[in-house]
Amino acid sequence: MSIPALLALALLGPPSLPLQTDQGSVAPPQDAGTFHVATGTWTRPGRQGRRLALGPDVLYCNLNASAVFQPLDAPDWVAVDTGRVPSSTSPTPNVGLADSYTVNGFEVAYCTREVSANVDVSFRFFDSYRPCTPLSQNPAPVLDLRLSGVLPGSGFAGVARCWIVTIDLEGTTDPFSLAADADGVFDDDPALDSFGFGIQFHDVTNGPSGPLSSGQCPPAPKGGGTVFNNTAGPCTGLGTSDAFYIDDPSGVASGCTNFGGCAQQSPFGSFFLRLHGDVAPFGTNYCTANPNSTGAPSQILIAGSSNPADQDVTLSAEDLPPSIPGLFFFGTGQLSGIPFGDGLRCVGGTTTRIQPPAFSGGGMGDPPQSQGTAARQLDFNAPYASALVSGTTLNFQFWYRDPMGGPAGFNTSDGIEVSFQ
Repeated sequence: MSIPALLALALLGPPSLPLQTDQGSVAPPQDAGTFHVATGTWTRPGRQGRRLALGPDVLYCNLNASAVFQPLDAPDWVAVDTGRVPSSTSPTPNVGLADSYTVNGFEVAYCTREVSANVDVSFRFFDSYRPCTPLSQNPAPVLDLRLSGVLPGSGFAGVARCWIVTIDLEGTTDPFSLAADADGVFDDDPALDSFGFGIQFHDVTNGPSGPLSSGQCPPAPKGGGTVFNNTAGPCTGLGTSDAFYIDDPSGVASGCTNFGGCAQQSPFGSFFLRLHGDVAPFGTNYCTANPNSTGAPSQILIAGSSNPADQDVTLSAEDLPPSIPGLFFFGTGQLSGIPFGDGLRCVGGTTTRIQPPAFSGGGMGDPPQSQGTAARQLDFNAPYASALVSGTTLNFQFWYRDPMGGPAGFNTSDGIEVSFQ
């Protein structure tokens, strides 16, 4: 695509807005990994860690990134895009599984000219948003998350650098409920069925920052790559369109715009976004663990399907010392916290170890990570899988080494009760 074509901006409503392309000047976006808001730590790409426990379902997927981002010239400008998560009344092939969903994380892409210490960005999600309208005409956001000085930026002030970042909200008060089709009912009207996603950069001292364009132009079938419509290939978000809104409180630069329009072979006017949640959570934690050498107690989590026929169960244990081994195990009964090493035994009855050992991540990266996460996907062909049958309830726990944590040199997570359907 030619530079003149990229610079031709089709306007859906006055006034004209600037367009910024990274072609020839900025490298493709780099995946920074997962930032855990609760602990302020990172899991880097390719490392075993909390990314496995996030979700586990994808509620919205718009990941076909382009080489264009929308620059936000002033610190009070907000770029707002729209999408849709389907309700139970939504038509095929995107039939919803509920009428509201809990979002426990999201993946975004942006470009900035500020160094990391000065990256100051707010992410806002709106239950209901009328496409291409001012924020003042819409309900308050269900999440308004500001992250300052913790997200990656440019290596040199004034030089644009683009990043993909996953934000993990688990362990905080930030996971939010997002109404399906804006009010739980499909109305076949974007003004009544859309959610809103806003992004604002509070520091643009060294030049504009902004969200990365995504989606396919001409639009691919929408809604793929989600728990509702698990089609393969690049995903274009359900309910998104070739337009977004710039909200300038002064009103001077406010307007609905895109990157030139599909008819001009321009990038699709929508933003890179993936929403994570759990449409059918299972497992109940019990028996609070003792703190380990990180200063925090380890928590066990389960993700996947409660139906053994799906053969999709992953166990993970968070807030572990970095680079240590441990074993997941399960039992038919519960204990109310019997002293065991430096921890507490929460699982009783007939117990079974899940081999092989699992190792925590962390201890590496830039900066080095002070906490790790161990994970194990259950093998339904292993001997222990004979106990994982429909109608049974089992209790799981993680037992791990912690030589710096106390005299015994080992500790445990809390327990989790799981009922298989």
